Amino acid sequence: MKKSILLIIILIFITASSVQATMINILDTVGSISGKSSLLGFEIFVGSLQSEQLSNANGIDFSPSDYNKLVKIQPNSGYYSPLIAILERTFTPYMINGPNGQMPDYNSEMNAMWNSKDIWGSVMFFCGDTSRAYSGSVRHVFNINPIPDLSEYKINNLYIYSNIAETLSNINYEIQLYADVTTVPEPSTIFLLVSGLAGMIGAMALKRK
Repeated sequence: MKKSILLIIILIFITASSVQATMINILDTVGSISGKSSLLGFEIFVGSLQSEQLSNANGIDFSPSDYNKLVKIQPNSGYYSPLIAILERTFTPYMINGPNGQMPDYNSEMNAMWNSKDIWGSVMFFCGDTSRAYSGSVRHVFNINPIPDLSEYKINNLYIYSNIAETLSNINYEIQLYADVTTVPEPSTIFLLVSGLAGMIGAMALKRK
């Protein structure tokens, strides 16, 4: 009987851990910057009035060495955690002390995004001339609407992919945000597995008697 119980535990563990990781696209913003010939780097911000930066894994801006490849976002940066919570549908609105106790913070931009089902932000591009000398910055805004429903997944990490093409007269860009996710096993699946195994073990025990 002890071996049977051990078998159930092992099978439950296998079921819970046998999930496939995949990348899901969250944002795909495309555009062009005229009159500029080189891109020295860029910053990504979530929000507008209370914007917070999403930096790369080194905690700095995205630079040419980050272009045209997946780059992990620093987990401690900006709105990283509440952004994941909104995508997973586990976000808890920020609260403040009101005259009658706790109340939602209506000045919180993350609360506004959650309530409006819309995530907004911007990309700040640092541009250069043909000699790659700094020549100014340009900000382009983006919206994630509708917000993807990732409630059936666990988000492990967020990644940025930037496709940058420079010419003598303009910069073409495509900035993508990806979520590295794994499927969360449904409780009903585990329940059915345990019930089936329990029935098999019960039948085996009756046969022995």
